[in-house]
Amino acid sequence: MQAETPPPKPTDIIMRGMRVNVGMRVLTWHETGFEFVGRERTYCRAIICHMTGAENPPAAMYSNMLSHCVYGKRSPLSIHFCVDQKGVIYQMADAEMRGAHAVGKGGDRSANSWSVGIEFIGRGADWKTAPARGYTRPRAVELIHGHKTPYDELYDVQVASGVALIEKLCALYGLPMRVPEDVHRQVHADLLTDHAYDTWRGVLSHPHVEIGKADVSFKLMRAVQARGRELERGIG
Repeated sequence: MQAETPPPKPTDIIMRGMRVNVGMRVLTWHETGFEFVGRERTYCRAIICHMTGAENPPAAMYSNMLSHCVYGKRSPLSIHFCVDQKGVIYQMADAEMRGAHAVGKGGDRSANSWSVGIEFIGRGADWKTAPARGYTRPRAVELIHGHKTPYDELYDVQVASGVALIEKLCALYGLPMRVPEDVHRQVHADLLTDHAYDTWRGVLSHPHVEIGKADVSFKLMRAVQARGRELERGIG
C-alpha cells in the first residue's frame, strides 16, 4: 500500500503549492475560504508590510479588499498574508501570486510585480477615524515622509509572528533581512529614491514605495532590522 500523505501542519504556509513550516500559527485559505487568486509573479525581491487602518477581523479585511473601488470602478485589492491582533497568520494567496497591495511607481514599475505583501491588523495612523473596537494599543509618534505622525503600534505578538514569517520568506527567496536606514543606520520611512526602488532587495513598508501612505510599524521594522543583524553575525 502507498503511504498516506501526512496532513499539513498548522504552522505551514504555501509557496508554489508546497507547504513550508514557519513555526507560527497559520490558517490558509483551505481552512478559512479567504483566497485571492491571480497570475504568478516572475520573481520576488522584497517583502512589503502594511497596516490595515482598522481593527476589523481578517474576514472583514478580505471582504473589503474584494469590494475595493478605485475611481468609481471595482478594482479588487489582494494580499498574501494577514497577521491578526493575536499574532495568528492568515494566508490568503500562494506566496508566488502577484498581489495588488502596493502600486508604487505604477505601470511596469508597480511594486506588485516584485513583492510579497503582508497586512498587519491595526488602526495605525487612522486611529482618529477608525473605531478601536475594544483594542487598546500603545501610541507612537514617528517621522513618516518627513512629518511627525502619531499612530497605533502593533502588539508584541504581532511583531513576533511578523518577524518569524518575514525571516522564512527572506530565506525562501534568498533575500537579505534588511530595511531602509538613514545615514546613522536608523530605520526611517521615506519614499525610496528611483534607484533604490528599482534595485531594493529585502523588507519594506508601504511608505517606502508610495507617497501619502503612512501604514508602517517602526516596532516591526526595528525588530526585522535587529534580527537581520543577528543573522549577519551568524546568531540563530
